[in-house]
Amino acid sequence: MAGKRVGVIGTGSTAIQITSALADVVEHLDVFQRTAQWVLAIPNPDFTFEERSKYRTDSSGLKYRHDGWSRRATDLVSTALIDADSPNMAPIGEQRRNNLETVEDPELREQLRPDYRAACKRLIMSPEFYENVQKPTISVVTSTID
Repeated sequence: MAGKRVGVIGTGSTAIQITSALADVVEHLDVFQRTAQWVLAIPNPDFTFEERSKYRTDSSGLKYRHDGWSRRATDLVSTALIDADSPNMAPIGEQRRNNLETVEDPELREQLRPDYRAACKRLIMSPEFYENVQKPTISVVTSTID
């Protein structure tokens, strides 16, 4: 893909991952967006060589991490999704709005702003999507695709 002009149709989870992977590789990337998504900027750090080695020989630490994320998903996110008035919903909405505010261009920010409350649709997670779509080599296209 290096040096190519590429188009990605959609802004769902897979499209956002593809956009992030190609942002610094392609000559130009057009992201065709039908529906804006709320994006959670959850970190996605790489495991160090030492961590990977440890998890291969003793998976208890990895299980501990997995169980912690599962608990958060069940206890926090699930209740927010089924109860819009849940106290867990407020921080999810606030974090997504704050993340969107990192888009400096007001016109682009409005193109990326969903017209529904956070968590009404699938939760999209990317620590760098909004950063990437602000690059001069990436365009967000919201017009109808012919």
